[in-house]
Amino acid sequence: MATVSDQPVRTAQVRYRDLLRPYARHLLLGALLLLMTNLCNLIGPRLINDAITLLDDEQPFWAPYISDSGVTVGVVSAILVVVALLSALVRVSSRVVVFNVGRDVERDLRQNLFTHLSVLSPKYFQNNEVGDLMNRMTTDLNNIRLLAGFALLNMVNSLFVFSGTLPLMIHISGKLTLAALAPFPIMMVVAQGISMELYRRVRKNQENLSVLTAKVQENLTGAQLVRVFDQGDAEIQRFGTVNDAVFGSSLRLATLRALMFPFMGLMALLSTAIALAYGGQLVVAGEMQVGDFVEINARLMQLTWPALALGFIISVYQRGKASLDRINQILTSAPEITDGPHTGELGGQVTVNDFSLRYSSDAERSLNDISISAAAGQLIGFVGKSGSGKSSLLRALSRQRLGESGHISFDGVAAEDWNLKNLHRQIALVPDEGFLFSTTLRENIALGKPNATDAEIDEVVALAGLENDISLFPDGLETMVGERGITLSGGQRQRVCLARAILVRPRILLLDDAMSAVDAETEARILTSLREGFASSNQTRPTVLVVSHRLSAMPEADHIYVLDKGRVVEEGRHADLMVEDGIYTDLWGRAQIQKQLGVEHD
Repeated sequence: MATVSDQPVRTAQVRYRDLLRPYARHLLLGALLLLMTNLCNLIGPRLINDAITLLDDEQPFWAPYISDSGVTVGVVSAILVVVALLSALVRVSSRVVVFNVGRDVERDLRQNLFTHLSVLSPKYFQNNEVGDLMNRMTTDLNNIRLLAGFALLNMVNSLFVFSGTLPLMIHISGKLTLAALAPFPIMMVVAQGISMELYRRVRKNQENLSVLTAKVQENLTGAQLVRVFDQGDAEIQRFGTVNDAVFGSSLRLATLRALMFPFMGLMALLSTAIALAYGGQLVVAGEMQVGDFVEINARLMQLTWPALALGFIISVYQRGKASLDRINQILTSAPEITDGPHTGELGGQVTVNDFSLRYSSDAERSLNDISISAAAGQLIGFVGKSGSGKSSLLRALSRQRLGESGHISFDGVAAEDWNLKNLHRQIALVPDEGFLFSTTLRENIALGKPNATDAEIDEVVALAGLENDISLFPDGLETMVGERGITLSGGQRQRVCLARAILVRPRILLLDDAMSAVDAETEARILTSLREGFASSNQTRPTVLVVSHRLSAMPEADHIYVLDKGRVVEEGRHADLMVEDGIYTDLWGRAQIQKQLGVEHD
């Protein structure tokens, strides 16, 4: 079985019975408790019948087992109270057991779903909205919990009620039982039709809820941008359209459910009306005793709740079925990139041969037959205009994208043969827009090495040029950075991400325009101190691959690759490229003009 970061990757659909199998013993206990509940309920109507019999000075058949002198209505009433209390006790116990199974199933499935999401490739999350995934992790799992708990309990309970009550009713009066149950076939046929339509409406409503969740998540994340461009009214209008769609689908679903439950109740009441009318005639004609008439109506009332519950069961089942289908869409998605068998320490050598990459089948190639090499410990620069493929190359090197053709290797071992966990431990990527968690600066820096000492953290803070910034914060490294690091400037966020990458002491460090928000001098100073700092810590100097639009660090690079439209069009050292009068010379000239004009990032 393939693995991702040592996690097994399973892509088979999860079936309802697969969810319940680990809790077979709990379900068996719940079923036994339900059986005891229904046995108690079967005794109740019989005791009422016997009490009426006692009024005619006749003893019930079980009286000799209780007392030689006979029993009284008071004794029967006392037994009825005891039976009712026992029934209530086991009923509550059965619900605790079975409903907890539903919660256990929800917990397990949520854990499995999160684990599976954690091993899917980045491409999956680019093609699926976060809001939709969040809705599946919450609303859909709640529906499955109800299916595994509420629906299962009531389905088993209905089975027990019908199998226990119907034979007793037929034993008392087959004619009256058949007459009273005449509406039930109609109810079953209509319920089946409603069930199919209910599934369609539930599925549509869940899809609309996912769109709504995604819209809310997107707007809350981009709230500042919406205000800056004065698009509040437009976004409110767009949200209103999505909200109206959810309202419409929810209303159609609620309407169908609202029609279903009264219909079930009507059928149950119609059965009761038939029993009263026809049974009354049988009593008057002397074909049935009054006690039997009362008992059969009491048992018919016991069938009323299972009949009404059928509507709930159908609704919950279809919601759970639709949600399980949506969950399986995730669980059956296979990651593009999986583990290889090779483990070991990286030396830092990187080789790319005729590598091509395409983001989708209908898109142009982002990289075309790229060939590069980097010896261990070298500083390699990548420059080019926007869209030339620089970032795509670093994503491929960090094993976030699969190529269409060609090969990438580390230390002579093909990238796909490396164990991902082992490889990611030794390769660090710092993107241009680094992500920070809503926690302290210290915890963000120590993300890859939670047990880092204060001395280690202080060292990478100095290497990343963060000392002055942190000294200005009242709480220092314990400062909360807010969601996505919103309380920090762009340059501060980038340097925190850089410090985080340095702390794990990677053998290969990929910098994807990771210092675009700091000035050119700071960028050059950080790169110099980074290489010197690694060497001073008695470790082998890392291989550093740098993408930069400013080119300020390029003169220090051991080798530079110039990309244009996904191809390497120039390569060499800074001095060599400057005499070629090509793209690099033009980019360098533009960078110097911008520097003289003061067009720099803060």
